[in-house]
Amino acid sequence: MTTSTAPAATNTAAPAALLRGGDRNTKQHLSAAPIGRPVQSSGSGIKSHCPAGAGIINPASSTRRTANTPTQGVRHAAEPSTPLRSGGGAAAQLVEGYKLTRKKPGEPFEGGFYIGRFQIQGDEYALIVSPRDTGEIHDAEWGEYGKAAEAHSYCDGLANTRAMAAAGSELAKHILSLQIGGHSDWYLPSRDELELCYRNLKPTSTPNDCAYRDGDNPSSLPPGLPYNQAAPAQAAEPRFQAGNAEAFAADRYWTSTEQDRDAALQQEFSYGMQCDDIKHYPACARAVRRIKLSLAQPGGDL
Repeated sequence: MTTSTAPAATNTAAPAALLRGGDRNTKQHLSAAPIGRPVQSSGSGIKSHCPAGAGIINPASSTRRTANTPTQGVRHAAEPSTPLRSGGGAAAQLVEGYKLTRKKPGEPFEGGFYIGRFQIQGDEYALIVSPRDTGEIHDAEWGEYGKAAEAHSYCDGLANTRAMAAAGSELAKHILSLQIGGHSDWYLPSRDELELCYRNLKPTSTPNDCAYRDGDNPSSLPPGLPYNQAAPAQAAEPRFQAGNAEAFAADRYWTSTEQDRDAALQQEFSYGMQCDDIKHYPACARAVRRIKLSLAQPGGDL
């Protein structure tokens, strides 16, 4: 399996049990979208810690391509328990009332690089991705096939990663053990967190996959709309463009969001397809961390 079109770099060393080479043999070819629209699902079979709830993914689908509903059953953000503290785009000032630096996706920040803002149950966070050479792994297995990890949140990757580790995932244990940039709170991003990474730091200029509802993200701030062929565009920050030091590989990355006991969700970083794959097949992974913005200090560099 070709895991990256990015330049040669030293990837994080990982236990041998974590890595698996060879070609991926899925139940169904993942590059082919299913014919027609999937049966709509209320999402009642999916657990979620997100205020957005669940409903995009149909757990009964026999394909390894995520079955996104076209118009109904789409997740919507619930009313937050407290008002969100900022507005505008990803580069907007992050916390109203604080005299804070405007951050743009891809700029160095807090041990890694700033991605954007998202919410969990009304609390607002800044998402940070790790440097490529210390926080990215290739050919990693998500966990044990046929064993449920109860890692079902679409937005809380930290909770998912802890659940994965408790279920025995070597990938999760490795990421939770990382010490990068003076921080030890790294984790595997959830479905919505990894989508935000792709949306703001897409490495290629390849037209996006826009079948079903690829890109729908009620957890991001502002909420992410389904992709079209032109949006999202290639990352504006040069260091995250394909061929440069921090770029994501033009390949599939694991999210920490479990689909079922056999599979977990993925984000394709060349053209944006959102899908799932069998847990013991290899894919890329990259650590993230988050900062709760209500804890920001006046004058702080957020």
